[in-house]
Amino acid sequence: MKCAADLAHPHLPPDHLLRNVFETCKTFREARQRLETTPVARPVIYTLVGCERGERCVIERTEEAYAVATTTPRRPTTAARPRALGGAHAERRRAHPQL
Repeated sequence: MKCAADLAHPHLPPDHLLRNVFETCKTFREARQRLETTPVARPVIYTLVGCERGERCVIERTEEAYAVATTTPRRPTTAARPRALGGAHAERRRAHPQL
């Protein structure tokens, strides 16, 4: 039986998604894809860093959309950057529910 909180927010809480990603994803690419596309119950900002060169990004999420800020030699990601969903240098997409 579902509790009242589950009925109010049918999407996964962001912290539960993060734990699941840590436990199940084997690569940076797989983790990034899951954090970008799995619908979440509330807005969240993830900082994802892999082990290989260039594997780092900031993922800003709303319940069903996301924006990603990645780094390049000319444009490093810093805390002073504008929020990704409102910023000019972000890749914006709509999240797709997991099937």
